[in-house]
Amino acid sequence: MRSRYNIVIVLSYIAIASTVLIYMGYKMVGNCTLAQCQTLNLEFKDTAGLLKTNDVRMAGVVAGHVQSIKVDGKIAVATVQINQEYSPVYKDAHAIVRPKNLLGETYVEIDRGHPDSGSFASGDTIRLINTITPVQVDEVLNALDPDTRTKLAVVVNSLGEATAARGQDMNVSTGDLRRIAADLAVTSTSLNQQKDNIDALLVQFDLMQKTAADFHQQLAQVLTDWNTVSTTFMNHDVQLASALGHLNNVLADLDAALPDDVVGGSGVKPEIGQTVAKQ
Repeated sequence: MRSRYNIVIVLSYIAIASTVLIYMGYKMVGNCTLAQCQTLNLEFKDTAGLLKTNDVRMAGVVAGHVQSIKVDGKIAVATVQINQEYSPVYKDAHAIVRPKNLLGETYVEIDRGHPDSGSFASGDTIRLINTITPVQVDEVLNALDPDTRTKLAVVVNSLGEATAARGQDMNVSTGDLRRIAADLAVTSTSLNQQKDNIDALLVQFDLMQKTAADFHQQLAQVLTDWNTVSTTFMNHDVQLASALGHLNNVLADLDAALPDDVVGGSGVKPEIGQTVAKQ
């Protein structure tokens, strides 16, 4: 009787241990063992502490895991698997490495993109131009020269001294910040409701700019042609004035050469040169 119970206990332990091992293996491998997942390669300038098995998220929801990370030349390539319910990822997708907590853990956030651009096939790569690596604080500090770092330390210390023992005042100011945030939320909601109209307005404004640019070129050509015509008129005006001046001299000489009695006894001498000059 006793040995029979021992067998049941042993079988129970084996079943429990097998269940735990299967569950742990499933969590380590992921649910892609039972479903078809999409595998993508992500190129980053720096993985910023990204590790194997870290999360891949879409809109804050865990959509897969990092399978491996390798170095290819001067860039890092992370291979990720996207669960079937969150695939496919489209060709205008973007990826960014984000901090998960203050302990330095990170995850990959993917924006799936738009269906109009077409979908990635499993094994395709999101290129470096469509990925972003966050800048670490130590990188910013290392980029500063010693004098700037010293001044920054003074600013931080001064800020600490200014806010010391001012917790109550800051709590009071928090209420104002909440009201400001609420007002901004209302404004943001209103703008979001008018998103289609704003997009249409921006499109029309872009068309207006393109039309103005086209008319600007045409107007510039018209002004150039008018300048040419004006220059031609000016040159012809100078020539016409010179011709009239010579004609005036000729008529004046002719006027002086005619005798007074050519007019036929009218007693009026034709002042031809003066008449032309007046004209």
